[in-house]
Order: sequence, then C-alpha cells, then structure tokens
Amino acid sequence: MNQLELAWDTFYFHTEQICYQESEYINLTQTLHNLLLSDHQRHQRKRMKVKLHNCMDSLIISYKKHIDAISDLINLNNDLVDIPEEYEIDVSHLGSLKSLTIKLIEETISSKEEINNLLS
Repeated sequence: MNQLELAWDTFYFHTEQICYQESEYINLTQTLHNLLLSDHQRHQRKRMKVKLHNCMDSLIISYKKHIDAISDLINLNNDLVDIPEEYEIDVSHLGSLKSLTIKLIEETISSKEEINNLLS
C-alpha cells in the first residue's frame, strides 16, 4: 500500500467513525429531549449529561483526527506529481471539508456548553 492509498484509507476510516458517533449523538439528544419532557430524577439527568459529554468528547477527537487526515491528503495532493485518476481531487474541496469539520468542532463545543446549562 502506498502513502496515498494509506492516507485515503485513513480518511475513510475516520469518516465512518464520525458517522457512527454522530448517529449515537443524535440518539442521545433524542433521549435527552424525552428526559426533559418528563419528570425524571436528578440522577438520571446527571447520567445523561455524562453520556452526552463522553459522546461529544469522542466526536471532537474524531473530528480532529479527520482534520489531520484531510491535511495529509492536501499535502500529498500538493506534493505528488503522478496521482492515480481514482485519487484525484480538487484540493479546494478538501480545504472546504476541513473548514466544515473545524466548524463542526466549534458547534459541538457550543452544544456541550448548552447541554451543561440545560442539565445543571
């Protein structure tokens, strides 16, 4: 496996991880919504807060790894001369994806703060 293949495999791996973690986050926020609509005990809210924080922390870590993978792809696309057709991509698209992922980190951090306030 060459360096470019490895970079793409790493990118795809982190993309799959993010999809799984975002799905888990969505499920937890739906559970949170139901919890807030009901009259649950404080310990249940605290447990939900811990679950959401753990999920969001994992998601942020995965976003950061995804950014690293995108940066590797950008560098390889800029440095390599002969890029196989199946790996050709406009570097500006990778830059846009990197910017979007940075925004997702910022939004996740903001959501984490809102959840803190909501469940305090």
